[in-house]
Amino acid sequence: MPRLSTAVRAAVLVLTLSVLAPRFAGADDGKVPFDLQEVAFTYADDNARAVCVIGDFNCWNEYIHDMQKGPDGVWKKTLRLRKGRVYEYGFSVDGKWVGDSKNPVKTASGHLSILFIPGGDLETALAGGEVRADVAVTLTYKKTQEQLDAIVRELAALRAQSASQAGEVAKRDAELELLRNQVGSLRLEKTTLARDLDEARKQFEELNRKYDSLRTSETGEAKIATLEEKNKELTRSLTEAQNKLNKSLQEKLAQESLAGQTLKDYADLKKQNKELDDKCRELMKEIEEKNQILAATGMSAKPPVAPPRLPPRSRKVLGEIQVVSPDTNILIVTAGSEQGLKEGDELVVLREGEPVGRVIIEGVHPGYSSAHAPEGMDWRTLSQGDQIAIEER
Repeated sequence: MPRLSTAVRAAVLVLTLSVLAPRFAGADDGKVPFDLQEVAFTYADDNARAVCVIGDFNCWNEYIHDMQKGPDGVWKKTLRLRKGRVYEYGFSVDGKWVGDSKNPVKTASGHLSILFIPGGDLETALAGGEVRADVAVTLTYKKTQEQLDAIVRELAALRAQSASQAGEVAKRDAELELLRNQVGSLRLEKTTLARDLDEARKQFEELNRKYDSLRTSETGEAKIATLEEKNKELTRSLTEAQNKLNKSLQEKLAQESLAGQTLKDYADLKKQNKELDDKCRELMKEIEEKNQILAATGMSAKPPVAPPRLPPRSRKVLGEIQVVSPDTNILIVTAGSEQGLKEGDELVVLREGEPVGRVIIEGVHPGYSSAHAPEGMDWRTLSQGDQIAIEER
């Protein structure tokens, strides 16, 4: 596009400013009116000679809002625009009109950009016909997509929390079983000690009877001294047995108390896990509704395409699958933060040294991690005991 002479450009600028002066009143008094919003426009092009902001807010005039180039090669300009409005804008770079590459919301032609300044009611503007139909569809799609992304992130967090709860339940189950075995052993030991104590008491009573009998007989004091020594020894044995029994009883009471607390924690974890499952189902239902809204606009988000995989050089076994959920795509593996795992890592599943599938790490904890099978893979084909390994390139 040919550039105008300096005189013609100055005349156009004066005429345009006289027309647009009411729209930008108060722009230089240092105060921003309550219904205006300062917007900083930037354009990066170190080789450009002249850049200015154009849009429907200045009647697409290339001679009003010149941008200033900074030492970093970025052109900048700050304008005050009315709140609650939708604007179409772009940049005039050496006479060529281009859109804002940092703004994904484009006009119907796809060459220029669309800006919505908060502060007004977007729904009211849409209902009142203040926004073109194509812009309305684009803004509605963008808003719905942001809501859907937020729900997906919340669902992922709930899945990770549910997997963590499942791992905690499995850990508590193992602790509870160990405590039950210890309590059983203590009860058996208590029975044995009680039997030994009863036998020692009988021997003690028998020795007392013999002692009394010897004192009334004509046997010398030597036998009496021997019996007294045996009596002292049995007394010490009886005292040691009594102390050991008391200690075992105290340990048993402590173990039974811990087992009761573990049972209570187990019940609480079961309840929390059920609540998480219910919330996950509600979020899945809401996601389906949002997808239906997106489908109605004809702009449904396409699933991301997985990048091609490089052939692995070797595999390093990190652990194995400990728990496979029969109802949901959740697995617990015996590898955690100690092995350097992090969320999003993809591991290969081995059975007898051969790969049978893959899992993606969701939550990493000391000693274990939660994971799920990638989309398109049936997690029910994996089994407890299958090894998990990382591919080293």
